[in-house]
Amino acid sequence: MEFNFTLFFRVTYLSLFESQATNARLTWKRVGGLGAFYILFIPTQLINWICFGLDHLLFPGFRRIQVRQPVFIVGNPRSGSTHLLRVLARDEETFACAKLGEMLLAPSIIQRKLVRKVIRLDRRLGSPVRKLVLAWQERAFRRSDQYHRIRLHEPDEDEFNLVPIFSAIHLVFPFPFMDEFARYVRFDTEVGRAERKRFMAFYRRSMQRTLYMHGPTKRFLSKSPANSGRIATLQETFPDARFIYTTRRPMELVPSLMSLLTFQWQAFCDPLEEHPFRNSTLAMTKHWYDYTIRQLEQGPASSYLVVRYADLVGDLDRTITRIYAEFQFQITPQYVAALQEEVEKARRYESRHEYSLAEMGLTREQIAVEYRDVIARFGFDAA
Repeated sequence: MEFNFTLFFRVTYLSLFESQATNARLTWKRVGGLGAFYILFIPTQLINWICFGLDHLLFPGFRRIQVRQPVFIVGNPRSGSTHLLRVLARDEETFACAKLGEMLLAPSIIQRKLVRKVIRLDRRLGSPVRKLVLAWQERAFRRSDQYHRIRLHEPDEDEFNLVPIFSAIHLVFPFPFMDEFARYVRFDTEVGRAERKRFMAFYRRSMQRTLYMHGPTKRFLSKSPANSGRIATLQETFPDARFIYTTRRPMELVPSLMSLLTFQWQAFCDPLEEHPFRNSTLAMTKHWYDYTIRQLEQGPASSYLVVRYADLVGDLDRTITRIYAEFQFQITPQYVAALQEEVEKARRYESRHEYSLAEMGLTREQIAVEYRDVIARFGFDAA
């Protein structure tokens, strides 16, 4: 079984017995958050694992699906990767991509089939459930939308596929022990081969389940910043994979990321620091700037593409056309129309996310020194 019992029991022990005077301290908010987590997580995952087992009995054909030329969007968070994912996912003839609701609420085939039946019934009745869910999402995610738009019916980081095995790096938010998750940031070099093999076996089955539901001949489309530390493992597991590496100026990326992470940690706990784990965050971003591109460069030049944030937001149409040309993907008339919708939507978009280096206790000079190799490699403006 691929479940990460070691990490589960380790962070549980730390939460209960060694969290005093740390960012994970047991305030009323954190106690309530932990209680809610365990009450929801344990029975939910028991159900999920029963359903995973039923998949093998009822839909054994999913295990024979070949994951051909998957496309992995990698790179640091806040580099435009979610936007790119959702634009590419509009090409439903080419790509198979899991929705957030599928990953969190229906990770198995049998659960997804049941959900589809409920959706069809709801449509016949005038979609009352859909309207309620959409209205609830607008209220529930209003604050978080300024950082990262969350909707159950939209594609999102497929890191959420790894929640059932307690290996998603997002678990650092309810369990803010960065030292315990540091090895997963440097997955290729610090996680043992046996654990990497178990991890990838589950990850592959998650892909196969998505392909089974969305089209077995399509290319699996993934976006996960944490995959930036798994490049060598992904290259070994999927030799024909394609990678899109999104990158952005550190002067913009670092404060944007720290603002997002602070919001997410504060949602689960009461950190001692105004901006928790600043040094760990800087180390993570530097690793995913440096290691990721160096590892990609060791593979065939045709297997990866670098997409700059400025190009993505400045000329979306040209950026997508370049990706399709470089990877020799066919652009269908249907996707041309969908792409133009996304281009118009991007032109009207105005970010509500406000942040600055100063509020994180950083200066432009510090960033210029800390990231001088990154700035030089990508030719970023250091000013």
